[in-house]
Amino acid sequence: MVKYRASSVSSPYILYSHPFLDRFAKHLREKAVAERKAKLMASYREKSDIKLLTSPVVEIASEGFPVRDNPKAPVTIVEIANYQCGYCKKVAEIMERIPTRFEGKVKLVCMDFPILSEVSRLVTRAGGVPTKVHEEKFHHPGK
Repeated sequence: MVKYRASSVSSPYILYSHPFLDRFAKHLREKAVAERKAKLMASYREKSDIKLLTSPVVEIASEGFPVRDNPKAPVTIVEIANYQCGYCKKVAEIMERIPTRFEGKVKLVCMDFPILSEVSRLVTRAGGVPTKVHEEKFHHPGK
């Protein structure tokens, strides 16, 4: 526990400890570290041609889901979509271009989020050719 000095009428300094002050001190230390880290990263960006990568925003357990392209690629993109969704179809058209642009560097994991129909659930359970089924459902919905 951290000791703090506080002024008092009876004594100029009294050492005391309080859980709130401990948490507040920890917060201030973490904030200072984050600020120094941000300044350091900004200076690296200015001085070099290096791209600094940040850690993933969300960890997604993608094991067991269909994988397109290189399953050992260093970068994983998880596509969470519904085969009956028009917006998901537009994104799927963009996602199809990623493997050709970043050949061997990216693996695409397809996760169905069946909110619109039973067909979406059935498609995700179709084993053997998940990539072909995935592409066909976006290009020919309802079949």
